[in-house]
Amino acid sequence: MSLAGYRKIAEDEAALPAIFTIINNLSGFHEAIGDELLSWVRLFREGPAYGMRFALTSDRLPTSRVADLMQTRIALRLTDPTMYTVILGARPDMSAFDPVPGRGFFGSKPPIEMQVALPASELAEEQISALQSLGASMSEAWTGSLPRPVRILGSKVSLSEVLPPTFLSQPPPAEGLASWIGLDDFNLAPVKFDLERIGPYFMILGPPESGKTTALATIALALGATCSHLRLRAIFFSPKRGEAYPLDALARLPHVVGVTRTERSFEKVLIQLEKEVESREQASEGPGGLRAHVMLAIDDYHLVANRVDPKLIERLERLVRRGSDLGITTLLTLPTTAASSLMDPVIRQVKSWRNGLWLRSTESTEAASMGVRIPINLRNRPLPPGRGFLFSPNSQVMLQVATPEHAEGQDQGSLSSLADWVEAIRDRGPA
Repeated sequence: MSLAGYRKIAEDEAALPAIFTIINNLSGFHEAIGDELLSWVRLFREGPAYGMRFALTSDRLPTSRVADLMQTRIALRLTDPTMYTVILGARPDMSAFDPVPGRGFFGSKPPIEMQVALPASELAEEQISALQSLGASMSEAWTGSLPRPVRILGSKVSLSEVLPPTFLSQPPPAEGLASWIGLDDFNLAPVKFDLERIGPYFMILGPPESGKTTALATIALALGATCSHLRLRAIFFSPKRGEAYPLDALARLPHVVGVTRTERSFEKVLIQLEKEVESREQASEGPGGLRAHVMLAIDDYHLVANRVDPKLIERLERLVRRGSDLGITTLLTLPTTAASSLMDPVIRQVKSWRNGLWLRSTESTEAASMGVRIPINLRNRPLPPGRGFLFSPNSQVMLQVATPEHAEGQDQGSLSSLADWVEAIRDRGPA
């Protein structure tokens, strides 16, 4: 069916409007989407019957499976004159052809020489601004319905875009250990982070500057915003380093027991947790009420393992192992290289669960060691900070992890820092 024919039957108000899709630089598009071109070829083939039309530009003749579906063709100023015949399917008369920009042949039989019109009358260097002005005028004059905008996952997502809008106006429920930490790349829907489903171990992995510490802060804030402090208790160990994103402000969250930074304070935390594990082990042998879930989060664990007394690491490993069935989740952040190179008992224990966030790296061999599958079109292409995969042994979802900071285009009155979020959660009051 032609586009004109579709428009004729689409006069009925209930009919869907025609869809016209333009793909500029098909070869670059193919390189970017990889194997997904097969889905586009199916659209090229079946779309016209449903009012979908496509226009492509390319610097070379596409593969036959695409070219055979593009019956209407224009060839503009080619280096090899013989390619006009290949592309158009007929030999054009080139006896008086002057290959100036925009001059070429329309693929009829015989081919017709043509000059492509400019979208506006301004000088060449002013064409883009003139076209933008024309588009704005057309939008202003249009009174009909508008198509829904195509949303694209940004390189920065604010936590306020992810959490429910009522989270600061209502106390958190007494039960539940779930919240939302980012947007997925397919539906741009909030991605759930559920401590009960995650279980005893979780890792946040990525190269330097990949957003690991920010992701840890986001998890703390998200859980603090949607979970009762009676249901969740959290402890953070963040070793001293020249960091631009300290976690100290998290200590003021209602569900955070403390944020420690030194070996001495870390040992005190271990003593408290060891007593808690013993208490829970004894309680499990008899009747007992519901206890708060404990999240022990260690930022840059590779630094901790190298700086604290090895005896403390041995005690930590025993605690991590014993707490796995007692409502204790151990969460580590690590560089991707350290996860495979460090032969540490705690890392081995946490890695065995294959649960975590894989951020920014698209090195497929490195990712496969954790069970993460990097799509072909993303391999060896660094992602923006905070972009990666929430993975488990059974599934993975690509997402942009939210940040407490502003995202582009966001209302400037929104919460804009980790400290602002902490105070807003405190001001709301406990459950």
